[in-house]
Parts: sequence; structure tokens; C-alpha cells
Amino acid sequence: MTIQLIKDTLLQVLMVATPIFVYQHVYTRKTRCIEHTQNRTFSIGILCSLLVILCMSLPIMVKDGFVFDFRMLPVIIGILYGTASSGWLVAAIYFIYRVTLGGHDLAIILSIDLLVILISFRLVNYYHTMRVREKIMIAGFLVIVSSILKTASVTVFQDSFYTILPFFVILFLIQYFTMFFAVYTIESIRNTEIMRERIQQSEKTQVVSELAASVAHEIRNPLTTTRGFIQLISENEYLPANDKEFMNLAMEELDRAGSIINDYLSLARPQEERKEILSLKQQVEKSINILRPFATLHNVNLYLTVVQDVMVEGNPDRFQQALINMIKNGVESIKEKGDVHLTVNKRNSKAVLTICDTGSGMTKEEIYRAGSPFYSTKEKGTGLGLMVTFRIIESMKGRIHIQSELGKGTEFTIIIPEFH
Repeated sequence: MTIQLIKDTLLQVLMVATPIFVYQHVYTRKTRCIEHTQNRTFSIGILCSLLVILCMSLPIMVKDGFVFDFRMLPVIIGILYGTASSGWLVAAIYFIYRVTLGGHDLAIILSIDLLVILISFRLVNYYHTMRVREKIMIAGFLVIVSSILKTASVTVFQDSFYTILPFFVILFLIQYFTMFFAVYTIESIRNTEIMRERIQQSEKTQVVSELAASVAHEIRNPLTTTRGFIQLISENEYLPANDKEFMNLAMEELDRAGSIINDYLSLARPQEERKEILSLKQQVEKSINILRPFATLHNVNLYLTVVQDVMVEGNPDRFQQALINMIKNGVESIKEKGDVHLTVNKRNSKAVLTICDTGSGMTKEEIYRAGSPFYSTKEKGTGLGLMVTFRIIESMKGRIHIQSELGKGTEFTIIIPEFH
């Protein structure tokens, strides 16, 4: 019996470990293909659904007709690491198959599992903003809740359960450490891939920086001289109206070229060491006041909601530049009339700023390539402004999340560690 028990337990552990290796294969083979991006997490949901069925079909035979399995582990993993639709798929398949199997105390067991699943869905939005240690604690908490409630229910209705309770305690511990291993490994894979992407991004930035340092100053000087002479000519009162219009157009284009050069110089300029303790609320208010005339010109309303002010550490000038770039992008994405809503909040010892616009939105391809050099969704954009913004936020040990839907708008979420 003991050998068979060990074999069954190892089989359950192996089945739970399967999505980890598949996750590694799928996640690290991420491409810019839109279809691949859409199906990536959904495929994890399908895999977890199959594993739920396998876990229940090949349970651990304990003693006296009592069985045990790790069914809730792939259910929880599918919810926490898949999409909402894939999570509900895993849950639905579990309930359907569990009802098909039948058994004692079915209603109680399903009620407990439903409670754990609902808690998992409730926590999933916060889960992705947590540190690895916190994620392990949350996943372990869900496993412990499920184990304790099921043990209590079986103990009440099955007197003979006391004789095999030690076996179940051991299995609960194995189940907990299996979840610990699963979450830790998945997060390690994700962090490794993120680090690899950052290194690639850093290499691209280095190339652009070297290019900027070598040519920006040489181009800026003749442009400044040319603009000065054109401005002098345009001020001639005897100049025909059509020629003045052409002169103004020429100066506008020279100003745009100057703006592009400034973006290059922002990349080439060494990181400033001066850091201060900044109020996120005050920095956002200052950026809104700077851009309000620009927004009014584009028929866009700027709104600010401060749930809780947070202190962060960073260079005030560069942080201001990043905020202005983000808000300006939101304003420019709106074709006619619209709104840009900004929210300052604190969550899990982190400063959270959301910038939500009612613009044209972005495709998944555009979201993935956001921040890449020379990539922009704007007709006359260079992509350097958003690239500089990403670089500034990363220098503050922060990150930027993008959610968007075509025709409805885009939401940028900036997450920066709180200064203690």
C-alpha cells in the first residue's frame, strides 16, 4: 500500500508540474504575432483543464475507500496565470467532471471548491502586481483554505476519517509544497524572460544613444540658424501673405525636427544622479497644469482623482518629462472630443498612477511594440518619447502596464515603489 501511495502521489505532483514546462515553452517563445499573443494564456487554460480531469481520474488511493488528488492546483494556476475566459473554462470543466464522477458529500465539496475559485478570481487583479513572495503566500493560502474546509467537512460526516487523518495531513503538506514549487518556478521563468527582454531593449537603446550623441548636436546648430533667418524674413512687412504662410510652415517643420533631436538628446544624455523625495500627487498636478492649454486646444478634458497620495524617489525633471509624455500621448490619441482620466493611488506599498484616455486604442501588436525605438502609432511620431518614458520609469525601479481596446481607449498604469 505504501509503495502504491507513493507512486500515486508522485504522479499527481508530475501532472501539476506539466503546465510549468509548457508555460516555459509558450512564454519564452513569445513573438509579435497577434494570434500567438491572444492564444498564449488561453492554451494554458486548456492544458490546466485537461490536468484537472487527469488528477481526478487518477487519484491517490489512501485507505478504506478514501481518495485524494491535487485537482485544485491546476484550477488555481489556470485562474491566476490565464485569462479570465480560460479561468472560467477550467472551473466549468472541473464542476462538470466532478458532478459526473458523483460521490459522497458532493454538494459540500462543490460548495467549498466554488468558494476557493471565487476567491481566486477576486484576487487575480491584485495578484499580478504582487512580489513573488506574496504570490506564493496567496497561492498557498488558497490551497490551505481548500484543505482545511474539506478536512473539516469530511471529519464531521465520516467517523472513520480520523484513522487516516495523518495520511491526509502529509498529503496536504505535499500539495502545499507542490504549489510553492509551481508558483516559484513560473515566476522565475517570467522574471528571466523579462530580464532578457530588458537586456535586448537596453542594447537597442545603446545603439540609439550612440547615434544620437554622434549626430544630434551637428544637426541642431544649422537647424537653429536656418530657423532664425526664416523668422527674420517672415517679419518683413512687405512679404506677400502666401510667402508668410510658407515661412510659418517651414518654421513649424523646423520646430518638429528640433523636437525629434531633443528626444535623441534625452537618450544620449547621461542619467542624472540627483534624486529627491517626490509627491506623486503634486507631480501629476504640475504636469496637468502644463498640458491643460494643449488639451483644451484638442478639445480634451483632463481629470485627476487622488485616492491616496504616495511619496516616490526620483529625479523631478526627468519624472516630469515622463508624465508629460504619457499625458500628451493620451491627448493626441483622441481624434475629436474626449477625456483623459488620471488616478493616483497606493497599492501593496507601491505608488500607482493610471492614465486612461478615450482615444482610438491600440492593437495587441502595438501594445507589445510600445516603447521600442522608432516605433510609433502617430503619423509623425518617432517612438522615442515613449521609449524615453519607459527608461525613466525603469530608472525609478518602476514598470508600465498597458491595456487597450480599439475604438474605446487605452489605460497606462505606472507602478513605482513607495519611498519609506
